[in-house]
Amino acid sequence: MPVQELESWRLDDPLPSPSEQFDNLILLVGDRQPSSAAWAVLEPGGISAWVGAPITGSNEELGWLVEQGVSER
Repeated sequence: MPVQELESWRLDDPLPSPSEQFDNLILLVGDRQPSSAAWAVLEPGGISAWVGAPITGSNEELGWLVEQGVSER
């Protein structure tokens, strides 16, 4: 999230929709891959925070998001 967006963020703001979260996930992985042939190494909690998924400690929401994105694409 750019600093400009972070400054306008409020705790009461709704989380992004699942499709927005999945788009954010794709962008995050693409930004963190050292090359197109290399794996992006990311921590689940950090991914959830970055894409706007709920953070519960179990990462169930992140797993659900990935499963939905794969089945729809």
